[in-house]
Order: sequence, then structure tokens, then C-alpha cells
Amino acid sequence: MRIDGYLQSFCYFAEIIDEVRREFIFRDDIAAAAANLLRDMQINHNASLIVGVHARRGDILQTAWTNWGLRAAEKKYFLKAFSLMKSKFPGRNMTFLVSSDDLKWCRENLLGKNVIVMPPASPAVHLAVLSICDHVIMSGGTYGWWAGWLANGDVIYHTGFIQNGTAFGDMIKRQQYYPPHWIGLGN
Repeated sequence: MRIDGYLQSFCYFAEIIDEVRREFIFRDDIAAAAANLLRDMQINHNASLIVGVHARRGDILQTAWTNWGLRAAEKKYFLKAFSLMKSKFPGRNMTFLVSSDDLKWCRENLLGKNVIVMPPASPAVHLAVLSICDHVIMSGGTYGWWAGWLANGDVIYHTGFIQNGTAFGDMIKRQQYYPPHWIGLGN
């Protein structure tokens, strides 16, 4: 079955959340590749808690998207989100596993002691990995939104992704876009 359209509102699924999560599964080959990648991260980094991080940058930096009202998260957003996540789970050996359409920027700006950029794989495998992480930090967009929603842990999102007073910002009802238990952070 193919579902098409703009489905980034938890309101669409409020009555059937568990059913949608059961039905939204990845093909066996994608799920296996994601599970292997995550297991390798847990073993190689002795992680007891893995936080998936999605950094959307590539297309969102283009003038067409910025004119529409969308903004990329800055380095300081991710650093604040890492700190907040660490404070929520003190004493845990936490690893941040980064997926992005701009891996070069992530390597230059986000790498650290417990921050790892995912190895090359298809976008589907990276989404599957993010969806099975314990928690998610997302910058914005459909891909990150679904990663956070499917993971079903704590989710931190970038409040500056959608700008007020723009075509996109005026179209979106934020109280319906982000689930109320997700945590918004600015740059």
C-alpha cells in the first residue's frame, strides 16, 4: 500500500497510534541492515542508550526552501539537544548516532566523544535505524518527523525549522504538527 500526501500530524493517528506503528514496518532486508548497523554501534561503543540524530541540511539550505519559510538547525541547536538528552538520562553511556544529507557538515561540526556519523547506507536503512533508536533528535522535515514518531522515545525537535510569517509557517498549525510530549529547542 502506498500512502501519499503531507502526513506530519500526530492528529491523523491519535486514535490508532499503536496500530499504525505495527503496520509501518520496513522490508526485511532494510530492517536487517538497520538492526546490524545498530548492533555494531552498541558493541563498538559500549552504548547502553542510543539517540538517533537527523540533521537535514542539503536541500533546506537552498533559496527556494528558505523563501518558503524553512531553516536548517545550527550547530548550537544540536549541542544543546545533546546536553538536554544527557541531562535526562544521567549516568547512562549514551551514543548519538547521526544521519544526514550533509555528512561532511556533520563530521566537521558534530563529531565528539560519543557522537558518531552513520556509515554509508540507503536513506531507507538510515530511517529504519533512527526508528529503532531509544530516542531521537531531529532538525526538521518529514524524514526526521517520522524517525521521531516511529522511535516512540523522547524526541527533541528544532523550533526554528518553520519560520513564522512565511508561506509554510502560516500554513502549519504547530500544535498539530509536533506531538505535545515532544521537546522543542531553538538554536
